Amino acid sequence: MIDSTTQMLRHLIGPKIDLALILYGGPVYIKADPGQVERVIINLSVNARDAMPDGGRLEIRTSPMVLDPLHVNSFGETFFSPSDISPGEYVKMTISDTGHGISDEIRNKIFEPFFTTKGPGKGTGLGLAVVHGVMKQCEGHINVVSEANGGTTFELLFPATGESAASAIVQHSPEVKRGNETVLLVEDNDAVRNIAKIALETHGFHVLEADSGTSAIRQIKEQTSPIDLLVTDVVMPGMGGHQLVEQARTLLPDLKVLYMSGHADQPIMNDDDINAGDAFLQKPFTPLSLARKVRVVLDGRRGH
Repeated sequence: MIDSTTQMLRHLIGPKIDLALILYGGPVYIKADPGQVERVIINLSVNARDAMPDGGRLEIRTSPMVLDPLHVNSFGETFFSPSDISPGEYVKMTISDTGHGISDEIRNKIFEPFFTTKGPGKGTGLGLAVVHGVMKQCEGHINVVSEANGGTTFELLFPATGESAASAIVQHSPEVKRGNETVLLVEDNDAVRNIAKIALETHGFHVLEADSGTSAIRQIKEQTSPIDLLVTDVVMPGMGGHQLVEQARTLLPDLKVLYMSGHADQPIMNDDDINAGDAFLQKPFTPLSLARKVRVVLDGRRGH
C-alpha cells in the first residue's frame, strides 16, 4: 500500500524534499483499515513538508518486530500510547524528517485537537489528533523523537495479524480503476483542495480547480471541453454548494455532482430535491476514498 501512495506523496511534498522508502521486503499484515493508514501517512508527511520549507529528506521505514513480556514495560514508557502496550507481534513504521523539530515544551501537546504552531489559516491543529485517533482505533502506539532544529521521527506500532510478523505491511485494498475524465473540484480550503487534486490526478483524472462557487461558474463558462463531474464542498463563503450546482446545471443540465462536507447535519443528507444521481462524501476523507467515490459516481453508481 505504501508503494501505491508514493506518487501522491511525491506530488504532495514537492520537488525540494527527497522521499526515501525503506520498506520490509516481505508481505506483512496489520490490524488496521488501509484508508486510515493512508491518512496517517499523508498527515505525517504534510507535517514533515511544513517543517522543511527549504527542502530536506522524508524517510519512511517499515519492519516487523516482536515485543516479549520482559521488555514490553520499559519499551512502552517512551510511547505516547493510545492504549497500553501488550506483548506480541507488531509492524513498526517510522516516518522521519530533517526539519526544524519539536521542542520539549510542546511535544506533549501535539496530539491535542486544534493545537497547532502554524500561523492563522496555515493549519487546523487536527492532523496529529487524527493520527492519534487512528492509532487508538487499531490498538496501536505512537512515539515521537524530536528536538528543536534536530528533525522529527514518528514511530508507529501497528498490531500484526494473520501470518507471523517475522514472515508475513498493510492489507491491500481494491485498486481504483484509472480515469481520464475531467473533474471540476471546488473547495475553499487550500490544503484540502490540494490533497484532493493530487489524489484525483494520481488516478488519471484531469482536474480543474476553483476556490469558490463564483470561480467555478466562470470556469464552466470558459471551458471548451466537457466537464464530466463537479466535486464541490457544501459550505463555502459566498456561493455555497447547493447554489453552485443550481447555477452550474443551467449551463450543463446533465452534470454529475459529488458533494463534500465535514458537517454531518447538512441538509444534503436528507434533501429530497437533489438530483437522483448526486452523491455525498463525508469529510474528513482519505485520498483513496475520494478517488473511489469519484469513480463510482462517474460510472453511474450512486453511493451516498
